[in-house]
Amino acid sequence: MTAERFKEVFLPIHPSLYRMAYKLLENTQDAEDAVQDVYVKLWKLKDTLDDIRNAEAFGITIMKNLCLDRLKTAMYKNKGHIEPEALQNKESDAFNKIEGSEKIEKIKLLVSNLPYNQQKIFILRYFKDCSINEIKKLTGMKAGNIRITLMRAKNCIKKEMAI
Repeated sequence: MTAERFKEVFLPIHPSLYRMAYKLLENTQDAEDAVQDVYVKLWKLKDTLDDIRNAEAFGITIMKNLCLDRLKTAMYKNKGHIEPEALQNKESDAFNKIEGSEKIEKIKLLVSNLPYNQQKIFILRYFKDCSINEIKKLTGMKAGNIRITLMRAKNCIKKEMAI
């Protein structure tokens, strides 16, 4: 792929790449860095990109994987569990309506004790306000599996909250 063709195909997807990065990393500078890193990766692959049918989907997939890798190194500690402190200020409107900070802190602690997949899906859905379709794109899971994982996570939290 020539430089001109690369610019023609991949520069228009910049906004989509940035939105994905910002949604996951929640930081302007980190999102910009991630976009730049994706373009570097794409440029290194330029000789094989002529066969790509959907440049945006390809770029988004690379972005998703890059961001998830960065989140794993930064947030996922303690054998795949997310520290409760990493959840600070991430509550969605639904959680902001819960009365009393004790309940919120207990929910954060309970989420940090969920299995890794349940944590990841629960945080994306309720702390980062991602839709099921967005979670599907980010994780590669099927919508039905996402709903089941969310249901299991919510049931665990409800059970512990009732105790």
